Amino acid sequence: FTSTAFTSVAQLVGSKFGKLGFSVSNVKNRLKTLKKRHTDAQKVLCQSGFGYNDSTQMIEAPPDVWGTYLVANPDAKSFRYKRVPNFYKLDLLFGKDRATGSNAAGPKERQRQLAREIASSSEDAPSMPTNEESSCALPLKNQVETKKTKNKAIEFVCEELRSLRSGMDAVAMALEKGNLRNYTEEQLYDDITKVEGLNEISQMRIYQALSADPNSARAFIACL
Repeated sequence: FTSTAFTSVAQLVGSKFGKLGFSVSNVKNRLKTLKKRHTDAQKVLCQSGFGYNDSTQMIEAPPDVWGTYLVANPDAKSFRYKRVPNFYKLDLLFGKDRATGSNAAGPKERQRQLAREIASSSEDAPSMPTNEESSCALPLKNQVETKKTKNKAIEFVCEELRSLRSGMDAVAMALEKGNLRNYTEEQLYDDITKVEGLNEISQMRIYQALSADPNSARAFIACL
């Protein structure tokens, strides 16, 4: 993504979730987190016996397959019981073609291939465009592709923020119940994970926010 694309995404998301605040740095960090999570999920799915269930949004495999794999790859344990939302959409955004030979291409190679196809199409055309038409054709196509790319980024960031916002709403509702107890940070995190509708990233962000604000943390645990 270009710096302009990041700025546009941050501005648009910020206008939708103004109370949370959203900067270019937030966009970059969120995309970095999504990309790492997606790459790690791909590594698991490349192994024999694993598959992605679009209904449950989880990686599935027989227990013995999971057991064998986790012995060699303990860091993949989280994928056994936690959802991997929007895997196919993320694959469109981050994934590389897994073909071999001339069909294998990453994002940069696909851009070069697209440029070659455009040049080839121009050579094969029955008539040559005027200078004015020629100067407008490529920028217009680039604008369309750039808009599609920005829309994809905006869609994923907005979805994650909706999840986080929903989780914070659920925490706020919890503030209307219960009696005060003394909690360790570990117990605080355990109770946050029990709030329905939160993904792993949202749980961690809420935990970090409450850990940094003792008053909010006390209010939260007092109402459980």
